[in-house]
This record gives sequence, structure tokens and C-alpha cells, in this order.
Amino acid sequence: IYIIVCIPLILCSFLFCKETVVNVNVFDKPVKFSESLGSLLKNPMLLLLVVSSTLGTAASLTRVGTQVYYYQYSLQRADLAGTIMVAYQVGQFLVPFVVPALIKVAGKKMSMIATNLLDGGALLVLFLLGPDANPILVVIGSFFVGFFAMTALIMFSATSDCVEYGYYRNGQRMPGASVGVMAMSIKLGLAVGGSLGLFLLGLFGYRQGVVVDEVMRENINFVVNAVPAILTFLCVIPLIPYKLTNKRMKEINAKNAEADAILASRNASVD
Repeated sequence: IYIIVCIPLILCSFLFCKETVVNVNVFDKPVKFSESLGSLLKNPMLLLLVVSSTLGTAASLTRVGTQVYYYQYSLQRADLAGTIMVAYQVGQFLVPFVVPALIKVAGKKMSMIATNLLDGGALLVLFLLGPDANPILVVIGSFFVGFFAMTALIMFSATSDCVEYGYYRNGQRMPGASVGVMAMSIKLGLAVGGSLGLFLLGLFGYRQGVVVDEVMRENINFVVNAVPAILTFLCVIPLIPYKLTNKRMKEINAKNAEADAILASRNASVD
């Protein structure tokens, strides 16, 4: 189903999306890797996003890697696993339709903070419902966990703001390096989250073939829901000092447009 849906969409993007290139030469010479890395390290807003993104990805993968144990052993309703996971996917499907309006109204910073808090709250509710939770409430809670998982999408949108902020602050645009660093944060989060959940299950005593008692059911619930909730709440901390609000970005973009115009005029006079 994914292939049938995605291939026409990818072909449409290839055939109908046109790139608009602004002919402004920011650099007179190729940028060395050391210069690129130095510029990134001087961009605190990007570094804050990287930390938050790593924590958020770790939270997501911690749950994804252990959720089957939750359905089978904690809830003891393996028959509902498909329904619950579909509810989560439906929530995620709605995310791209909501994010643009949310960013426009609340700005990227407040949107990231709010969605992390709401997503962490939905996970915490699932944890507090306990192993004997009403399956309908678990389905609803899983839908909201997927729906509020908007931060990753917003962060990649915010990466462009960090690129402009870096140009404003350091005189260098690093779009490729900035996106690469954000991609690296996701890979790091995947590595941490992919192993953390299973490590914690083992730490709390789960072994294949071991009888799952009431204590183990609670422990699995804690690993699958409470640990990702804690990591998701921690995502908010790096976003508190993040300064790139909608108002601030208008000021920065205006300054950068002036700098681009001056540079373009100099290049034109040299030519």
C-alpha cells in the first residue's frame, strides 16, 4: 500500500516541482570542512535543536522497539496490537495537515514546546492507566501519541531558520551541513532509543519464557510509556532558550536580505 501511494507522489514531485535558485554567491571560494564545522558550533540555536531532536527520536524509538511487549504481556491483549498501532498511524497521518496552521499561529518554538508537552502527557496518561486499562482508552491514547508527535516535522522546518540565523550571526550559510547535523541527531536518537528500551526491559528482569507476573506487567508499562514520556518532556528543556520566534525571524530575514542585496551588487560590479 505504501509503495502504491508513494511512487505516484514521488513522480509528481519529480515532474512538477521546480527549483528556484537565487544567483547570490555567498562565498568566493569553497568552504573547508573545518570552517563548516566551526560555523555550526557557533550556531547555538542549531545545537539546541540537535539536542532536542536526539532526545525526541530516542523517546520515539524506545517505545517503538518495545511496544509489542506492552500489548502482549502488559495489557495481555495481543489481539488488539493491530488496532492500537493503526490508531497511532492515523494520528500521525493527520500531522502534516495541522503543522502549517499551528506554526503560523503559535510559531515554531511554541509549537515544538507545546507538542512535546502534549505528546509526553499522552504517554503519561497511558502509563497511569496501567496494565488493566480499558482497551478503548488505550486506542484513543495511542491516537493522541501519534497525533502530537509533530515536533520532528516542525524541527526540520526550523532548521532553515537556524541556517538564516547562522548567516546573520557568522556571515555564512550552511544549509547542507545544518541538515546533515540534524540528520545525524536522528541517527543518534535511533541508536540510543533502539537499544534503551530493550536494555531497560532486561534490567527490570524480563526474559523470554519467564512468567510475566503483576510486577513485570507494571515494569513493562513503565518502560514502554513512562520512559518515552520522560524523554519527551526533557526535549522541552533545550527549547526554552531557543530564541528564533516568528518576530525574530522577520528581523533576521530582513537583515539577511539587505546583506544579500549588497553582495549581489558587489558581484555585479565585479562582473
